Order: sequence, then C-alpha cells, then structure tokens
Amino acid sequence: MPAIVPLPWRSVWLPRIAVLVALAAGLPLFLRMPVWCDLTLYQLAARNILDGGVHYRDIFDTNLPGFVWLLTGIRGIFGPSPIVLRIADLVVVFGVVALIDRLAKWGGATPATRWWAIAGAAFLYPYAVEMTHAQRDTWMAVPALLAVALRVRRITRPVGTASESARRTFWLSAAEGALWGLAVWIKPHIVLMAAAVWVLTAVRLTQSAPRPARTALRDLLGNIAGGLIVGILGVGWLVAVGAWPHFWNVVTVWNPEYTKLARREFYLRVNQELHWFPPWSLWLAPSVPLALFSILDAVPW
Repeated sequence: MPAIVPLPWRSVWLPRIAVLVALAAGLPLFLRMPVWCDLTLYQLAARNILDGGVHYRDIFDTNLPGFVWLLTGIRGIFGPSPIVLRIADLVVVFGVVALIDRLAKWGGATPATRWWAIAGAAFLYPYAVEMTHAQRDTWMAVPALLAVALRVRRITRPVGTASESARRTFWLSAAEGALWGLAVWIKPHIVLMAAAVWVLTAVRLTQSAPRPARTALRDLLGNIAGGLIVGILGVGWLVAVGAWPHFWNVVTVWNPEYTKLARREFYLRVNQELHWFPPWSLWLAPSVPLALFSILDAVPW
C-alpha cells in the first residue's frame, strides 16, 4: 500500500510558521510607525475631552463620536503614548481575526484554510501603510462581528419554540441591536451591513417558530430597540456635555456638502484604493461576490 504524503499547504503547521514569521518581522516595525493624521486629530479630540473641552465645538469632527470615546478611555487610562494606541489597535485586529475565524469554523472551514486566512492577515496588516491602521472601519468590526456571531449561534438553535421563548427572542435580538448600535457610533456606514445581515437571516432564524412572521417582527423590533437604547445613551452624552448643537450643525450642514464632494470624486477615490493597498487591492472586486457566495453556501444554512 503506497504511503500517503500530505501536501504541505494542507497542513496547519506551514501557515502557523508563516504567522510567526510575519508577526516576528512585522510587529516591531508596526509598533514604531508614526500614526496617521486622522488618528492625530482624534487624539487631540480625546485630550480636549479629558481637559474639560466640548467636542465638535473645540475640535472639528465630521464623524460620530464613538471612536473618540474609545480613544478618550484609552488615553485616560494608559496615557498619550502612540505605542499604546498601536497595541490597542493590535488587540482590535486580533479580535476581528478571532471572530472571523470562529465564524469560518462554524461554516465548516478546515483548520488549514483557517490558519492560511490568519497568515494572510498577519502578512497584510502590520505591513500596510499607516493610513490603514487604527481606523474606525476596523474598530467598528468588533461589535458588528459579535452581533453576527450571536445571530449565527441563534440560527443553529430552534427559535420561537420552548428553547427560546418570545421574551427571550426579543431580548437576544435587542442585544444584537445594541452591538450594532455601538458599531454605528463608531461609523454609521455599518447600518447597511446590519440591514443586510437581518434580511439574509430573518427567515432562517424564525422558520422553526409556530408563527414565523410574528417572530420575525419581534426579532426586528428587538434589533431596533437595542440600537435605539444605545443611540439614546449617546445622544444623552452629547446633550449633557453641551456638544449637541455643534454636532447637529456638522450633521446637517457640513456632512451633506462633503457627501456631494465625495460623489464628484468617486473615480478618484477608486484609484486611491489601488494606490493605498497594493497588491491586495486587486482582490477588492472579487472579494464581494466571493463573500456573498460564502454566505449563501454556509453550513449553518
């Protein structure tokens, strides 16, 4: 009987070694990189809040304050060191990778393919340009992926039956909505992803319930309620510190003009994507349909 020689790329050890090599070479450089101008602005905003200033009045910011809140907490506890921010960014990225890996495991991915995906992240993130580090897009992914993970786990169990009562369905959905709400305060674009997740999973989540339509409505209301609670708390902070009128001016006056400018610069921004992220930017276009196919073909369904 001929001996079976395992192919090296099907082993978990080769990608694990690749991860170690990538991190050993890249992390020292990553930790010593200068921070991007966006992060410098947010650091000034965090210092302003800690010094008793009013956000949006003293520091101009075109975005929701969630990212500034996080940086204010980090700065208040650990101080203003850029290395502290880079370590915090690594913790966030490790969390994102761990959550994606967990979802991939639930979807049936083999250990080797999961480790190769981790190796891809290890070779990408530490070596990317400074502009990609410590950005709101990455940090908002943690609560968003937690919401997705919670939803996928619920899909694998009967919903609306004895194992998940009507009240429990609502509150679990509200917990998901609260996680989405936290992500919205970091960057509101996540609303589109939250809506897509609900549309793609609502039927599967409630199909075993005695009244699927009513259960789906309860699930949707729970999502909305959880998001609204987090939203109200955030608005309450803006009002309490006196930032609300300045925030409202940014949202209603400045941001619409910025949106018009972004539309005019659409093709320029597409070209910038290819400039900032080579060679991985070449995979931006096929990654979207591949992600959709993986959702439709996922094992939990």
